[in-house]
Amino acid sequence: MPALYLRALRKAKGLTQAELAKLSDIKQNTISTLERLAKSPKFETVVALARVLHVDPRDLRFGPEPPPVRRRRAAPVPPDPETPGRP
Repeated sequence: MPALYLRALRKAKGLTQAELAKLSDIKQNTISTLERLAKSPKFETVVALARVLHVDPRDLRFGPEPPPVRRRRAAPVPPDPETPGRP
């Protein structure tokens, strides 16, 4: 579980670890442990946290889907006057 993502979601919702623990029916110690990346959570824990934080459990388990990569087109290469046979 991406620990920094869990912490960021919790803080964005304005929740303390104790409040998140109460709302999700998970021990505060467990939330603290997950935020420090000290252990991997059970599936039920991920679902409970995702429900309270209003996110997809997959995002909480693996991190949010990265934004699409914006690629710029490469500038055309000008013809080399020194290279014979190239226009």
